[in-house]
Amino acid sequence: MFPFALEFRSVTRRYRAGVTGCSGEVTALDRVSLTVAAGECVGVAGAPGSGKSTLLLCAAGILRPHEGTVRAVPAAFVARRGSSEAQLGSHAALTHALRAAPRLLCLDDPLALLEETARERYVTLLHKLRGAGVAVLISGRNPQALDSSSSRIVTLESGRISRGVQRCRTLELEVGMPSYAATALANRIPSVRRLGHALRVALDGVTAEEVLSACLALGIRVHGSRVITTAAPGRVAEAE
Repeated sequence: MFPFALEFRSVTRRYRAGVTGCSGEVTALDRVSLTVAAGECVGVAGAPGSGKSTLLLCAAGILRPHEGTVRAVPAAFVARRGSSEAQLGSHAALTHALRAAPRLLCLDDPLALLEETARERYVTLLHKLRGAGVAVLISGRNPQALDSSSSRIVTLESGRISRGVQRCRTLELEVGMPSYAATALANRIPSVRRLGHALRVALDGVTAEEVLSACLALGIRVHGSRVITTAAPGRVAEAE
């Protein structure tokens, strides 16, 4: 059985230079190795021209590598929406892609043009899909923009993965009756820890909005909340 939703092994992809009369080639991906597990969301950050779209197109099977191998479960590629249609179009494009029941979603910078509320809805949907075992590969220009959606972020520079960072996100809640709150919430949400008058919930497979909704349903009074993002010790480098 194929152990990953996506596996890149030393993938190289080149384009002919877009200059009339020039026979040179541009290397968009340079010996990239990357794996994505089922239910995992990997963010791909990088400047324009770094190779993000090419990586996603190869992952979705739309482009073939010139060197190396790509193995993937059934995948769908969703292109970035234009500014005039971003707010409504991003959700519509994702919904349309889901009709084919892909097990891997390759999303090309879908959050860039969305307003905050629309972005939160989009990320919530991605968390639900991950809970159903769908893997997600999502691109963006900077790692911070991908924090809310991704469990791991890699950065492309000139077609190569420069680093991978495992990011841990935790929701801290200031609550009344912390003993009751911890016990009640633990029956609905995993990974609940009590720290004095505060609770901490690991946002791994659950969104902050879902935790707060559970608190409301259980009658837990939340006086304040914040999301803490930390990098796990070490780096997860997958470039060869």
